[in-house]
Amino acid sequence: MVEVSVIIPVYNRKTFCSQAIKMLRAQTLKDIEFIIVDDGSTDGTYELLHELIGKDDRFILLQQKKNLGPAVARNVALNAINGEYIGFFDIDDSIPVDYFEKMYSIAENNGKPEIVFCSYNGLKHDVMGSVNSLCDKISVLRNGALWDKLFSKDLIVQNAVSFPEGLYCADNVFVFKAFYYANRVLLTDNPVYEYKLAADSIGADKEKLTKRKKDILKVVDLLIDFMQKNKFNSDALNEASHFVNRSFNCYADDKVFKKALDKRIKSINIFYSALNKVGKPRENSMVWLRIKHCLGIINSSKFSELVLRERILKSGLFDKRFYLNQYSDVGQAKLDPVMHYLKHGWKEGRNPSSKFDNDAYLRDNPDVAAEGLCPLEHYINHGYKEGRAVHSVFVQRTEANDKGTFMDRLSYFFLYPIRVREEYERLSAELKDLKNRI
Repeated sequence: MVEVSVIIPVYNRKTFCSQAIKMLRAQTLKDIEFIIVDDGSTDGTYELLHELIGKDDRFILLQQKKNLGPAVARNVALNAINGEYIGFFDIDDSIPVDYFEKMYSIAENNGKPEIVFCSYNGLKHDVMGSVNSLCDKISVLRNGALWDKLFSKDLIVQNAVSFPEGLYCADNVFVFKAFYYANRVLLTDNPVYEYKLAADSIGADKEKLTKRKKDILKVVDLLIDFMQKNKFNSDALNEASHFVNRSFNCYADDKVFKKALDKRIKSINIFYSALNKVGKPRENSMVWLRIKHCLGIINSSKFSELVLRERILKSGLFDKRFYLNQYSDVGQAKLDPVMHYLKHGWKEGRNPSSKFDNDAYLRDNPDVAAEGLCPLEHYINHGYKEGRAVHSVFVQRTEANDKGTFMDRLSYFFLYPIRVREEYERLSAELKDLKNRI
């Protein structure tokens, strides 16, 4: 059996053909096939490909007489694959010579997960290894791109996963469904796919751009319909709303499009899902919806994250602009810089601002390092009151700043009608401590 089938749709890309075929011929994986589908090119692409491929039996060249779009071309290729795994390649992109060999070896050496998900353009994953739960699988999706993933043929065939034809961004539907059906997705930062945005991209053509925006809304509708039919739980819907937002909220200047997209994103949210669980939805009861919203926050771990995030920002020791400028991958992935720092950044040696040095704090406080605690979180919760961090905090907070921070936090606290006991006790202790110092 062929180990990997690589699907390559092509339309009017004559100038890229020679380099691409040379790159594919050089792939070190031996048992591989390349299924190229010419989508009705009019610039001589098909003829040049036929000449370049010659008698190399690893290449299968198919042709559509009319330009029907990449979704149709990929579906045609799916019906011709022989490989154990399926990869995708765009002819104007680049890959290392051992790209498919590494991807397949990772699958072989790790129990053959249904999907192997690599890095692209140097943008690394926030987590590594395998993810299994539906929420985790959706949360690791940076976007709905095909080219940085290897899919098990059985996964695709047995679940009849295909591309909705005639739509831009149809790959998002394919990827989203594949991730839903996969039992295990394996993330790796090596190898790295090199995606390139061509000069004649859709954005340069107003007619195509208008169609793309309309198609995005149709794609989101298809995703919502899929989630409803498969009864996604509230947590999965919440992650899905973030996926849709980071994948498609890219035309902020188009208010009509943004309004239509926002309406769809709101329809996916966690709170309507919670209402659906208890019976008939009660969208018209705003009081009930607000109560459910409040209870949904307080009874989840996200509430403690909200409180901690607020404390971090109020401390004056986290600078979002600094963090995003220093670590551009966070901004490119559209991640919350505060939560990225708390969950991953400090472990990777990323400082929260020019005012706080993680390494210095951990060196000065070996007990914090030994317990594996986030240095800034520890300093705000304990270290400041204990007089720690002489070297790591470059600008010391004043008593006035601390008082303002506390009052802001107290007003934030009373925004909600119900409080968990631990939060009340923590605030009470801080109030006593503040009074003693004043």
